[in-house]
Amino acid sequence: MLKNYINFFYEFVSKPGVIGAVAPSSTQLANRMVEWLDFEQINVVVEYGCGTGVFTSEILKRIKPKTTFFALEINENLVEQCHKNVPSATVYNDSVVNISKYLDKHKVNKVDAIISGLPWAAFSKELQDSLMQETLKVLVDGGKFATFAYVNGLVLPPAIRFRKKLRESFSTIEHSPIVWYNLPPAFVYRCKK
Repeated sequence: MLKNYINFFYEFVSKPGVIGAVAPSSTQLANRMVEWLDFEQINVVVEYGCGTGVFTSEILKRIKPKTTFFALEINENLVEQCHKNVPSATVYNDSVVNISKYLDKHKVNKVDAIISGLPWAAFSKELQDSLMQETLKVLVDGGKFATFAYVNGLVLPPAIRFRKKLRESFSTIEHSPIVWYNLPPAFVYRCKK
């Protein structure tokens, strides 16, 4: 556990524009990310930015045996860490902008749910736009999208811009209760296309 924190902090310091947190997400935040989804109705789920595998583990506990699942993680060291922590997970070392390539590989066209661990508030407007465009392209009508935000960063311009983008992109958006047992405290955006 301590090794996960040390490795994650190292990645944060060495790649601050790619890694948006100082520590891996807590299992409490992972539960908030997935608890609202009806996994009986989900046939294809994709995870963005699996990090050390905290969300990945919670997803794999809940999906049906025949559900298509894979994760995309741009950081090679975190891909290795996720494989160590969740050996049964299918994780590709690539950017979310290439999601269609992996859907083709799994012979599916659309995604029912996307669980995102990406640091959206750390991204430029151009990157936020590009990633959201790909997300909306592959998500089915009525599909679900979950991501989280840190309470302490809500007033920053990129976070404000991202909230606006969510409102423009999804028909409904709800907020989970705050997860205080996370570093830093966070809540989940629960969105429906």
